[in-house]
Amino acid sequence: MIDNSFLPLPLWEQAFYKGRRLDAEVSIHAASLRGDLDVVNAVEACRLLQRSHGVKVTGSPGTTFERSQENIGKISDPREALRQLLAYSELPDALMLWIIHYRLPQLLEPQEKISLLQRLAILLYLKFPERKDLSYHCLTSEPTGALLKGAPQRMLRPGDWYTQAYPYLPMLQVAWSQGRFEQMWLSVAAAQNDGRYFPISDHHIRALSVIGEASRCLDLFRRLYEASPVEFTIGSISNLLFLSLGSEELPHEFLDQLHRHFDQLAQKMFGPIESEQIPITKSITQRVTISERPLLVVVSSDLRNHPVGRFWLPIARMLKSHFQVISVVGHPRDYDHIRDELRELSDEWWPLEASEVPQMALRISQQQPDLLLDLGGHTADNHPAFLSQRLATLQVTYLGFFGPTYARCCDWWIVDQALMQWISSSYPGAEPLWALPGSSLCYLPQLHDLPAIESIRHSESQHRVFGSFNHTRKLTSSTLRRYGAILHDIPDAVLQFRSHSFHDPAVRRRFLIRLQDAGVAPHQLQPLPYARSASEAMADYGRIHLHLDSHPVSGTTTTLDALAMGIPVLTCPTPYYAGAISAALLQHVGLGDHICLDPADLSSQARWLTDRYKSAASRRQLAKKVRSSAVCDKDVVPRMFIEQLQLMLHQKRAACSVSSLSS
Repeated sequence: MIDNSFLPLPLWEQAFYKGRRLDAEVSIHAASLRGDLDVVNAVEACRLLQRSHGVKVTGSPGTTFERSQENIGKISDPREALRQLLAYSELPDALMLWIIHYRLPQLLEPQEKISLLQRLAILLYLKFPERKDLSYHCLTSEPTGALLKGAPQRMLRPGDWYTQAYPYLPMLQVAWSQGRFEQMWLSVAAAQNDGRYFPISDHHIRALSVIGEASRCLDLFRRLYEASPVEFTIGSISNLLFLSLGSEELPHEFLDQLHRHFDQLAQKMFGPIESEQIPITKSITQRVTISERPLLVVVSSDLRNHPVGRFWLPIARMLKSHFQVISVVGHPRDYDHIRDELRELSDEWWPLEASEVPQMALRISQQQPDLLLDLGGHTADNHPAFLSQRLATLQVTYLGFFGPTYARCCDWWIVDQALMQWISSSYPGAEPLWALPGSSLCYLPQLHDLPAIESIRHSESQHRVFGSFNHTRKLTSSTLRRYGAILHDIPDAVLQFRSHSFHDPAVRRRFLIRLQDAGVAPHQLQPLPYARSASEAMADYGRIHLHLDSHPVSGTTTTLDALAMGIPVLTCPTPYYAGAISAALLQHVGLGDHICLDPADLSSQARWLTDRYKSAASRRQLAKKVRSSAVCDKDVVPRMFIEQLQLMLHQKRAACSVSSLSS
């Protein structure tokens, strides 16, 4: 038997935590009138109610359960904590407190934690319908996409929050993950208009990116940065670098300021590590004598079912016979078939939490690796800061869209010769380029859920059908103007367009309006339904004759998907990686004549390409040509890439040896 007498819980407090605030208030007044509640307790009860409505009140928490919450955090024995919490077994907050603070840390496997939190969120959602905030509390303790996508599809009003407002951010992230962008935007506005304090959020700026307003996102971030750069974290500066690298004209002075600030913060973060490092020359000597296979550390948050993971997997399959591989992996809670295979192909698999970057850097340096390969650059949730320290003999970056890292200890940025002709002089102050002799990407159709060529159903319509299946982030004002000019010049053509952001009707409606404003006639617009699966998304390519690329950020995976499905891609490159990658891919598959060098020629080029690939047979032949090219060969690109890694390492070792002798 558990003795609950030492912590009696008033009826009003039970009603409050179950979501019945009005009942709680009536009970407080009734108890005061009866004399069952003294003045001190009545004041504390009123403070609790006021705080739950967002009123800022002074004084430390003093109600029965609030005092218990403070004490629970100081109890080291979980059994004693459970004994006290069971006194409040009917309180949802007590159940969450026990599971999150005492049960979760005992679970070693992320999947166990996720499963437990999912069950807890469902239980709270069903048992306490008045407490709409409870399920979002669960998301704060184990942030993962698996929890976000399955969370309730409802947005809370500011008044729905109780004493804690911090689950407001997970609620916005749930809406972002589920594609409910308009609701997310309105909830941000509601929180800012409310009298209480809610955590600062960038979700309203993210929403601008979804509607193709990347330049406005950058402008807002830049204004905030220039007003108070000291408040920006290393992650925020990385996001700013990423946005800047996708601009139509790169702001070189601003980029220079950002990467110098990034390096300063990285040095501060890694300060204690440098003293622990082992000199490179010692690392070279020891590694050669210990193993014939050099040690390669791969760092990425995208080693999963993500474009980076799918491009890396064919290389990883061949890599293990030539290198010892340690994979340092972000998003450690998320699992899928790509991640499972990459884990099997690694000699060691090190999960990485964002808060543990300095400790991971020390762990990497202690292994004295020959090569550190960053697969991410400044894309979201990656950690290019590792390249700000000398952790390995050779350090390179690859697959980091949209450009270089500017890191001071990055020896090369791996691109290819086709890209080099566009971008060789575009990034002053960045790390040197290493140009692969072949394609920098390996695209295997089966990893991208493409059907066999024989099963593709290509349309045979008499009128031209253009397509645009890139993400709405890339449907910028300049993209829409180009689409408008093409369709205005070819009035018998239609545009079929689809994006997963169109899951939100407000986003789809906005682009219908913007395209008409750009000169596209209403009868030329054919928005396609949201594709619920990868196979449905691929089937949509069979409907079109030509895929129109975006600007200034062109497609990558989408371009390869279209080509491998037999659909030509019309692109007009820029002098930057973001805008030239489609052109480079077209060159690698032998379709350089598909590239338009002058935006004024886009309409005539579109006519020529749709005439050339008007028949289903011609598009099927194009699919065969692309899929038989080196880009889609599971051996050619991986073998070439590994040979180039070995050559880079040889050159770096030779340079280090010369430097060591001269010193």
